[in-house]
Amino acid sequence: MSDFRLRRALPSDLGAIAALNDAAFGGPDEGRIVRQLWADGDSLLSIVAEEGGELAGHIEFFRILVDGAAVAAGLGPMCVHPGRQRCGIGGALIGEGLRILEASGESVIFVLGHDAYYPKFGFAEAAAKPFSAPWSGPHFMARVLSDAAPAQGGADLSGCIRRLRPVDPSLRLWHPASMPRYRLLIEYHGGPYQGWMKLPGKPTVQAALEEAAAKLDGGPVEIYGAGRTDAGVHATGQVAHMDLRQDRPNKVADAMNFHLRPHPIAVLKAERVDDDFHARFSATARHYRYVVINRRADLAIERGIAWRVPSKLDADKMQEAAQALVGTHDFSTFRDTECQAATPVKSLWRFDVARYGDRIEFTCSAPSFIHRQVRSMVGSLVEVGRGREPVRWMKEILDATDRQRCGPVAPSDGLFLERVDYDQAT
Repeated sequence: MSDFRLRRALPSDLGAIAALNDAAFGGPDEGRIVRQLWADGDSLLSIVAEEGGELAGHIEFFRILVDGAAVAAGLGPMCVHPGRQRCGIGGALIGEGLRILEASGESVIFVLGHDAYYPKFGFAEAAAKPFSAPWSGPHFMARVLSDAAPAQGGADLSGCIRRLRPVDPSLRLWHPASMPRYRLLIEYHGGPYQGWMKLPGKPTVQAALEEAAAKLDGGPVEIYGAGRTDAGVHATGQVAHMDLRQDRPNKVADAMNFHLRPHPIAVLKAERVDDDFHARFSATARHYRYVVINRRADLAIERGIAWRVPSKLDADKMQEAAQALVGTHDFSTFRDTECQAATPVKSLWRFDVARYGDRIEFTCSAPSFIHRQVRSMVGSLVEVGRGREPVRWMKEILDATDRQRCGPVAPSDGLFLERVDYDQAT
């Protein structure tokens, strides 16, 4: 049996999922579909199989309509890495999806959903073409299950076959237009949490928010954030969205805060938005602030929310050095080794360093950032501020595109996601 683990897909997995689908099916259409399902909020459940730090398989479920009623979870794009087939991954993905959806009370039927999701993307020819074995639903899924080794944990997947249905033209994507969507403005102290994203058995901000939302709405609620903050990183302006079964526009923020206590998380604002708003994919810019307290004395009031640097720092030299980072560059030097972004090329719009007494603030803005980019840049700038490196060093290590050239990574304590921007129309 292949040594792999299953987990729910994270927003940061999207590029790798799309690439995996493209590789498995030999073209861009499947990856395009997954991206659009996520962007539109149509995805109900997304699971990946991870092996050796790489994605080896993926399965997507979405809500479907049968004769006009949203009644079930359908299987959408599914793939296994071409080099990892017949290793139990396909069967394990299906079994895990069944377990999660049925545990949450979903009625699950399986459709190899070409007719269900192709028309949404304008693939009229594909939608009109009848799919025959091995690509029609029952035939395909039977092949996946029979070819696969026993799934992880010895799960019995024989029931999957009984739940298969032929591809049915009456099935189509369900978009939760009847479920009001809310945009949340969130503040949190990141100290107690292992970051924003849900992690099995670990406290995270997203998990705390979803637990509170479930108590508010009487059932599971998925919450999508604009930015994935690392363990210990704070936010004064994180944005998220969620769909609720009940419309309660004047009570969401207060009710969420009631159920969040005693977590150091606060919903500052909750407002109704259009169904096509997505906290992550609709964002046009993210703004981060990093706080350094430059003094010898230990921190008391600001302990846990700033980085104390006892040696004298030259803020003017750090400001000058930071300007080499502004613009569109390959930021590989400042990219974490576990970063899953599709590319290290990013556009940094602004990077300012300013001193206010003992307090030094680093502020930067960009459409998006790669994993630990801000902390890596700040840590390197502090080397310049200490006089250990010259101002020109920042450009030299940027141009090297070599992670080994990066200075020490600044601790998470001082970093804040300060604001997320959106077009006025959203």
